[in-house]
Amino acid sequence: MDQIPIARPPDVHRFFDWPIDIPEVPGTYAIWQGPTLIYTGEAGKNWKPERPGSGHLKGRLSDHANAQRADVFPTYVFERFVGRQLADEDWSLIETGERHMTHYAREFIRAELSFSFVPTSDHSQALEWEKRIRAGELGVKPLINPL
Repeated sequence: MDQIPIARPPDVHRFFDWPIDIPEVPGTYAIWQGPTLIYTGEAGKNWKPERPGSGHLKGRLSDHANAQRADVFPTYVFERFVGRQLADEDWSLIETGERHMTHYAREFIRAELSFSFVPTSDHSQALEWEKRIRAGELGVKPLINPL
């Protein structure tokens, strides 16, 4: 079995520096808080060279960086890291609809999280590597989505 060639901290990209140049191809990625692996994912399910669409690495990581409402990752971030830190006035803004939880998740993602990625030849390889990372192949299982 080949080793997954994905970077580990400190050799990672910070969401604070978004946008960065990321290929529009299938791949596997890891999201870190300092040295702690918190999440891993894959991209490229519907990717085709002649029609890459948005399901590639760049699109998936962009969704995470921007805390898109349709993306589940910001919800995990809000639940695990942000919600308990909010003041009463923040909760009031959420209740009135003046702010959404993704606003707070995006701030946290940009300030606290980093990522690494590795392009793959196809989606099946991306899935395999994601599964192996979730199972602990990097020496630790991700905090949010372990197997």
